[in-house]
Amino acid sequence: SCDADNGSSAAPYVERVVFNWSTNKEGGLLGGANTYSFTDFPDPSLLESALAADPDSPTNNVVVMTNKRSGSLSWAGSTVDSGNAVFPLTATNSRITVRVYSPEVGIPVRLKVEDATDFAWSVETEAFTTVANSWETLTFDFNNHVLGTAALNPTYTFDTLSIFFNFGTDGDTAGDQTYYWDDVTFIGPVVRTIDFDSYLVDQSDLSSLSVEFFAPN
Repeated sequence: SCDADNGSSAAPYVERVVFNWSTNKEGGLLGGANTYSFTDFPDPSLLESALAADPDSPTNNVVVMTNKRSGSLSWAGSTVDSGNAVFPLTATNSRITVRVYSPEVGIPVRLKVEDATDFAWSVETEAFTTVANSWETLTFDFNNHVLGTAALNPTYTFDTLSIFFNFGTDGDTAGDQTYYWDDVTFIGPVVRTIDFDSYLVDQSDLSSLSVEFFAPN
């Protein structure tokens, strides 16, 4: 995938790939001087993230493989490139998507963004896998923060992203599990869908209906 921008002054919707592992941060091939870095916590010997071949396309695509092993804690996770990419979240631009390849259906995947200068300035949300051993795109809306965690505060600079697979279940319970992920993408505001059938049923007042058209990628 590549960087994309669908926005303009008339159409504030934007889509931009922030992390794509097939290129380094300067657009070159992997193995260059400025590739991505991962920090696995709390014990890198029990949870490890590293670049790997795509399980569906091993010769054509590079993704991240995260192995959560027996003995890992329920909140074990990985941080990528702390402080090096800003996610400009606001109340109306609140979503990030991640392509995920999970061994099971129903796995909770938690995404957390923080300010590298103060990790108390954070927000986290979750999505659940719906397919096994296949790629899917999960959407994380930070307006829907996890209960018991801080709500989205757009005044913070969110420049650190962490991902947690099977959050809430430790490695001894789940056993060794391997997950793949790719294309971490800030996608801007929630897109409103208009059901035109409902207007055909009741056409008594169409004065409030407006439609904006956007050019495809």
